[in-house]
Amino acid sequence: MQDRECPQCGNENHLVSPREAFNVYDTRSWRGETSLMDMDSTELVCAWCKSVRIGGNWTRMQSVDSRAAELAQNGTKTRSEYESKLTRGD
Repeated sequence: MQDRECPQCGNENHLVSPREAFNVYDTRSWRGETSLMDMDSTELVCAWCKSVRIGGNWTRMQSVDSRAAELAQNGTKTRSEYESKLTRGD
């Protein structure tokens, strides 16, 4: 696995620093434990699956179920298709 790949979803295209996340994305509308992005030890944010790397360990800010429902509501795939994509790296 590459250093710049989210192990939760396998995504390489939406990994940013917490600072970049706040500047580029509308993080105020994000659901879940977004306060995890405010920690000094937070290294990376996966803006697609809403996971963060803190001290080398990845954790989800938003549950897979909640994120899949959000994506399905705004996207073209079903909830279960998004759940599969969100857990690709697990």
